Amino acid sequence: MKHWQLKILLIPILLGLGYGVLHLLEHDSGYVLLAIGDISVEMSFWLFWLLLLGVWLLLKAVFGIIHLLQQGGRFVLFGNDKNASKITNTGIVQYLQGDWQKAAKNLEKAADKMAVPIINYLIAAKCSSHLQDEKLTNELLALAEQEAANNELVLLITKARIQLIAKRYEHAVANLQKAQQLAPKSTLVLCLLKRAYLALGYWQALQKLLIPLKQQKVLSDEQLSDLSVQIGVAIIKQAAEQSTRLASSKRLAYLQNAWSTLSNDMQKQSKVLAAFVQELSKLGANHLTHELLRKQLKHHWSDDLVRLYGLILSDDPMQQLVELESWLRQRSGDCELMLAAARLSRHNQLWGKAKEYLQNVLKQTNHPEACAELGGLLASQGEYELSNRYYQRSLQASKQNQ
Repeated sequence: MKHWQLKILLIPILLGLGYGVLHLLEHDSGYVLLAIGDISVEMSFWLFWLLLLGVWLLLKAVFGIIHLLQQGGRFVLFGNDKNASKITNTGIVQYLQGDWQKAAKNLEKAADKMAVPIINYLIAAKCSSHLQDEKLTNELLALAEQEAANNELVLLITKARIQLIAKRYEHAVANLQKAQQLAPKSTLVLCLLKRAYLALGYWQALQKLLIPLKQQKVLSDEQLSDLSVQIGVAIIKQAAEQSTRLASSKRLAYLQNAWSTLSNDMQKQSKVLAAFVQELSKLGANHLTHELLRKQLKHHWSDDLVRLYGLILSDDPMQQLVELESWLRQRSGDCELMLAAARLSRHNQLWGKAKEYLQNVLKQTNHPEACAELGGLLASQGEYELSNRYYQRSLQASKQNQ
């Protein structure tokens, strides 16, 4: 039987019961006598039971209201405000659709009728931040903060997200650091912190963040490696820039100190070491650069470091060439090694050997730097027409590689 059919069937039954009760009240009411001390009250039997029912209903209503008030007072007398829920749902849909203005209006309107109003206030605040209404955003966040007794983490994260949108990175960092204390393993907090630190160039803080990022598997191994390289290179370049404000005698020590703050894994990254070596070379510390390059190439071969080995001259460039050619015997046909050997041969005025190395490189690949080196070598020997051809070839190869 369907629900509406049951309702129709109940109508005559209730009418019959009501008629029966009225009949009993008229013809056989009985009576109840209540006596307390000198006071006595006499009433019909049915009136007594009606009074008991009324008292029971009243007490139930009172206790029900007390219970609802303890739950936060967000309900009307006869239950949840369904209209407020509908308005909230509409606001959330509008938020997801990007209709920030209507969403903020509906969510704020329904907030004080909801059991958990902080959600309405926070989403509305995010909407207003998209609208760049800073005043309304702050007002909504203040209302959310009043409701944040058990939702402090959500409040801090939402504040930080809004501040990131507004590019108020320092404020975002302050809130995210508090959030990290509450939830140190939160991947969302770690991601937002990474974003804020990158925007501010807080490289040392980012280096410390690498460990939890790895532990919580926030980033893939490749992403972690790329971020590690970015941090290491940035720390070296930042230190080099800051060292320019110091006396010449103190710059090298300052740069070396920055290098010592990097983790062992970071120091082994070829691009990080390359950045450090280049800055050392600018300070004239070529003896240190070659020692570092030699040591690294023995354990971790890198084309970037081989290239630097050929560009940065040691105190004994001939011995440098001999060492490089010994590597070539182990790695015959290595284009970067041959290019480095060509550069060192040319520096040692071994023109024929330099030309041979460069031609061997160009037999394997259209290397733009090899073309430019050969063009320069030919120009120094007076072969200007052929030199120009190699310079043109170098430009074309560079465009193709972009």
